[in-house]
Amino acid sequence: TMRSINIGLTEEQRQGVINLLNQDLADAYLLLVKTKKYHWDVVGPQFRSLHQLWEEHYQTLTLNIDALAERIRALGGYPVGTLEGFLKIASLKEHAGNVPTATGMVSNLVNDHEQVIRNLRD
Repeated sequence: TMRSINIGLTEEQRQGVINLLNQDLADAYLLLVKTKKYHWDVVGPQFRSLHQLWEEHYQTLTLNIDALAERIRALGGYPVGTLEGFLKIASLKEHAGNVPTATGMVSNLVNDHEQVIRNLRD
C-alpha cells in the first residue's frame, strides 16, 4: 500500500484539490480540442495570424495539461484521461457541427479562457 501523503492537507482537502485540478484539466482539454479545430477551420483575411496564434495556444495548452496531470499524480490522485470523463466534468461546452466565422471563433475562445479564469478564482 502507498504511504499516506503528509503535505499539510487533510484527506478531504487533498481530494478537493484533486477534483478542482481534474475539472481544470477537463476544461483545458476541451479548450485544446476547440483551439485545434479552429486552427484547422479558420478562413479569411485573418487566416495566417489566427492559424499561427492558435498553434502557439494549443502547444502551450498541451504543456499546461501535462503539468496539471502531473500535479494530480503528485497529490496521490489520478487525472481524468478519457474524453467521456472530460465532458462529464468540464464547465466549457463544445460547439459540435458549428463552424463560426473567424471573429466568432475568437469570441468563443475568449469566453472559454475567461470561464477558466473565473473557475480558478472560485
